[in-house]
Formats: sequence, structure tokens, C-alpha cells
Amino acid sequence: MKAFGNSIIVLLSIFAIISCDEAGNEQKGIKFLDGSAENVGVQVGEPHTTVFKAEGEWKAELVESPDASDWLEISPVSGPAGEENRIVLTATKPNLSDKTRGAHVKVSLLDNSMPGDRFDVMQDITHVFIETIKTNPSGSMELKVGETKTINTTYTPDYANTELQMTWYKHGGEDLYDVTPSKNGHSASVKGLKAGGPTTLAVWATADPKGSASPMAEIKITVINN
Repeated sequence: MKAFGNSIIVLLSIFAIISCDEAGNEQKGIKFLDGSAENVGVQVGEPHTTVFKAEGEWKAELVESPDASDWLEISPVSGPAGEENRIVLTATKPNLSDKTRGAHVKVSLLDNSMPGDRFDVMQDITHVFIETIKTNPSGSMELKVGETKTINTTYTPDYANTELQMTWYKHGGEDLYDVTPSKNGHSASVKGLKAGGPTTLAVWATADPKGSASPMAEIKITVINN
């Protein structure tokens, strides 16, 4: 009985040696390299590459992240053993919510002989800027003295969530009509004051900080007598 107990101890010791490296760390079969699994963030058009060493054939998958497959893609999802394997993480959709979202990615050996390792991927709120603006009505508008009409705007992309505040500006004819923008500037009320025109009324959104020009639309306003 004592010999049997000693055998169990020996086996456990061997298992501990196999499962740990020289520093006493658990062997996972996967070792991420060059910090490529730390502080991982993705955005549409800005993929991230994670590099790792694999002791055998491996697989990569999303774990404990049931909704992440809707916006995060892993490629490839499996491969052979190697010193420098790579997976590319790509955001397939912008994050239009009001908070950062995350996912857990696990890379492990295909035969599940070792536990593998995992890391987190984050996607910050995506700032989508207005690219074009149109007015409705478009081109020109006529109104009578004392009459009030509304000008609405549409913009692309329609899911833009940044710089939605629009600015209205009169180019000349300041005394011909009043302009009262809505709270976010998406529309404006125009009231005729004095016959004249046409003069130009412009509306624009703040430029994308990457340097693109401010999108702008113009409409000609003419005020006539009753």
C-alpha cells in the first residue's frame, strides 16, 4: 500500500514537471509574443494582428462573448504548430452604442491537451462623421413677407453619430428673413421679413478632425410681398 502511494506521488510530480516550465509557470501550449495580446483594440478598417507560438495544431475562437460574433471576425481560426503564428482580428461593424464593447478570444491546442490562453479585444465607440448634407426643399425656396417655412436636412451616412450639430449661415440679405435653427440644427424655420433676394442660406457640420472639409449645403431664399 505504501508503494502504491509512493507511485501516485511520483506520477503527480512527473505531471507537474511536464505541465510547468523551468520557472514553474503552467504550460499552456500557446505563448503570445511581443505584447500582441495586450491592450487589443479594433475598429472598422483598423484590424489587429496577434502573434503567438503554438506547441501543436491550434484553434482560435470567441469564448464567453455571445454577441461578439456579430461584430468581430477572427482569421484564420486554426493552423499548424509554429514559432510565429498569426491571427487577424477585424471589426466588421462600427460600434454605434454609447459605450465600449468587448470580446474574449481563446487560442488553444486542437487536441485540448493543454489549456491554451486567452485575451480581451475592445472596440471603442465609433465616431462616424457626416460626409454629405442636403436640404429639403433643395435648390431654392420662396416665401412671403410674414410667412414661415421649415427647411429640413438629410445627411450621409445616416448612422453618423458625431458632429451632428449643424450651423446655419446667411450669405447676404440679413434683413430679408430670420433663421431659427432647431436644437441640434437638423432643421431651421425661416420667416420672411422684407421682399428681396435671392440670397444664399448655408448649413454645415463641423469637419472630421482627420482633415476632411466640412460638408455643406446651400439653398437660395427669395422673399416676396403678399
